[in-house]
Amino acid sequence: MKNYSKKFTDPVSGLDWNVRVIGTGQKYGLNNCLVNDSIMPMVEFYDCRYMLTQWGQFVSRYYLAQIFELQNSGLNLDGGIDDWSVSANTIEEIKSYLSNIF
Repeated sequence: MKNYSKKFTDPVSGLDWNVRVIGTGQKYGLNNCLVNDSIMPMVEFYDCRYMLTQWGQFVSRYYLAQIFELQNSGLNLDGGIDDWSVSANTIEEIKSYLSNIF
């Protein structure tokens, strides 16, 4: 699978998020030390304010199906940091992007 990532700007928070898709067999994690051995692709979220990796600061990872289960709701990526949530509108944009890949 090709490497997919795309930047989204959340209109509610004004934050830029890089969304990265990890397909089956692709490497991920710190220094790419892990491999997605699931048949389900994963979706990672990176905060673009802090460029600790080429995509930003890693925040959270979900299976693709979990993203598509969201219905008219945002997603809190980390309950401990108020900024790390994505609005419902941005989740719908992300789902549209992911639909074009899969």
